[in-house]
Amino acid sequence: MRAAIPGCVILLAAALCPTRGTAAGSAVEITREAEALAEHILKVRGAPLRNIEGLERIDARDFGAVPDDGREDGEAIRRAMQAINRKGGGVELVFEPGRYMVDPGAGLSNAAVAGLMLRSVEDVVIDGRGAEMVIRRPECGFFRVRDSKRVIVRDFTIDYDPLPFTQGTVTDLDRRAGWIDVRVDPGFPAPADPFFESFNSWGMIKDPAHPGKLKDGVPNFMMRDSCEDRGDGVFRIRLKERSGSRGWETIETGDRYAQVGRASGGCRFDDSERITFERITYYACPGSLFVGTTTSRLNVLDCRSRLRDGRILTSGADGVHCQAARVGPWIEGCEFEGLSDDCLNVYSTPLYVLDRLDDRRLRMTRPERIRAGDRLAFFRPQTGRVLHGGRVESVRDGIVTFSAAVPDLELAPEGTPFDRHDWKIYDHAYNRDATGNYFVYRDNYMHDGRRYGGFIKASYGLIEDNRFERLSNHALCIENTPDWPEGFWARYLVVRGNRIIDCAFLEREPMVSVDWLTLGARSSGIPMQTDLFFINNEMRGRFNPPARFRCTKRLYLEGNRPECER
Repeated sequence: MRAAIPGCVILLAAALCPTRGTAAGSAVEITREAEALAEHILKVRGAPLRNIEGLERIDARDFGAVPDDGREDGEAIRRAMQAINRKGGGVELVFEPGRYMVDPGAGLSNAAVAGLMLRSVEDVVIDGRGAEMVIRRPECGFFRVRDSKRVIVRDFTIDYDPLPFTQGTVTDLDRRAGWIDVRVDPGFPAPADPFFESFNSWGMIKDPAHPGKLKDGVPNFMMRDSCEDRGDGVFRIRLKERSGSRGWETIETGDRYAQVGRASGGCRFDDSERITFERITYYACPGSLFVGTTTSRLNVLDCRSRLRDGRILTSGADGVHCQAARVGPWIEGCEFEGLSDDCLNVYSTPLYVLDRLDDRRLRMTRPERIRAGDRLAFFRPQTGRVLHGGRVESVRDGIVTFSAAVPDLELAPEGTPFDRHDWKIYDHAYNRDATGNYFVYRDNYMHDGRRYGGFIKASYGLIEDNRFERLSNHALCIENTPDWPEGFWARYLVVRGNRIIDCAFLEREPMVSVDWLTLGARSSGIPMQTDLFFINNEMRGRFNPPARFRCTKRLYLEGNRPECER
């Protein structure tokens, strides 16, 4: 079957239930082609790393890390990690069950260290055996690995004291003046704490009846301008120009308020390959749970973020945040509850042209992310057009040489200082071979959090048997984002057997959105998102369309069950 559903915009509503396949393809043909694509994705991606045999065992106790003794364990754990780094790998570090108090050191800065740090190692297992790590600095992460291969971190629980977020109840507000008064819950840090002043701090209005869920119709986020201690546990939070002002009228006294200080990620990975996080449970995290760059074949297996002890959020950012991977992540069997941003974000960032030397040679940003043979696509953000899909011949001294001439580009005027956000208005490139292609998102439960269940800007992906419930925005957002900017296109996706319930309720958006955007978040009308299979998905909303497909080509729909209660 090669035919596509005609047209660029398709809106699935209850009247179209159930959706059928294309005019030229039967249900059997669609299912067969989707299965063949899924098998190809799994074969190229390869199974996740779950075990490493033949390692030398060392015990955390031998370095002085003893659970439940009330003592600070960070220094002892650092000694154990340094021993592994010196060996270069081939080691299994084993903890005993119990609680460890970990102060990673550092201070209030974006360069804050993690409790456990590895660099340039191969074949390492860090086995918590159920250990609970209590991080004593809210700006620090739990684990970081760089320039390494085949590392497994498993069976840990992570919490923070003090917490990297706060929460309370709205006791008063002035919509015209743009402030709210919040009485902070006992045991939570003050919103005026220096931690929140030092990092990107913003708030959300939560549903009093559903912990973790944003309240219907409220602003997506609220950027604060100042915070004043009014006494008796009450703080007046003034908002920047009534940021996120859409929905301000729905905020009421009695609403629940949560505020993050987005700092370090929990588990950080960079320039690595085949890193596995297994059975990691977070009760708190200052940033994304699992976050990193240029790491292929990341695996996040049976991990959790869960609300604890009356808390209404778990993190300051995403669940899994995967940038510029040559082979994408495998996320399976996870539960993400109470997140403050996307459950999964897989993407790449722009490569900008600093200087055009001739028709084939360009000096570009981040040349370390480009290899000979890579396919770069040049993108014009004002129109959404892809200008050139050239192959790289060589990379040397920051100069990228293409196998064929690159067409004229609209570049920054000579002498313009480089800024990765300000330069988004100029033509730039994405590396099609380093966007997280060949990823698996399977059998996960994403619920009661802010933003998207999956933010997909990569190709060759299998998204199956997941549950998305009560997420504030799209359960699946398959779009580029020129305004941030992130990309690139999403092609050859199999989306099947997912259950999507009551998502995208803030602005009554479709629960699933596919689009190709220009600057200003406008749909380009260009069918760049291609070869998408949506099969046997249940989509049930209260008042919004289940799905919207724009800028698609070769879109196949079969056996989906969209419903709307309006």
